[in-house]
Amino acid sequence: FTSPLAIVPKYGKNAASARVAAARLRQAARGGSAYRTNADIPDALLDAAALPTAEARTLLGRAVERLGLSARAARRTLRVARTIADLAAEPRTGAPAIAEALGYRDRLPPRA
Repeated sequence: FTSPLAIVPKYGKNAASARVAAARLRQAARGGSAYRTNADIPDALLDAAALPTAEARTLLGRAVERLGLSARAARRTLRVARTIADLAAEPRTGAPAIAEALGYRDRLPPRA
């Protein structure tokens, strides 16, 4: 038996949609009945669901201090970073995912 997540191509015509589909499967499997996507993770479960590394926690803490992020903004950054990690098939949210999520802060329109 081969997991569908193991055969996702990294490059090619359908690679992007395959990575998104695999990331959605990871999110749904992790969330069970509590949530389906990272955007739906309840705040009380966010740290356990995101599994940030020590380096990721440090980077996010520095961003909170230096950029003046609110608690809400920090949680949103962690959710986006978890999605980035899911797209990369990473089991934990690392500092590179946090850095990328922070980089998107000014480019994304506010969520409606």
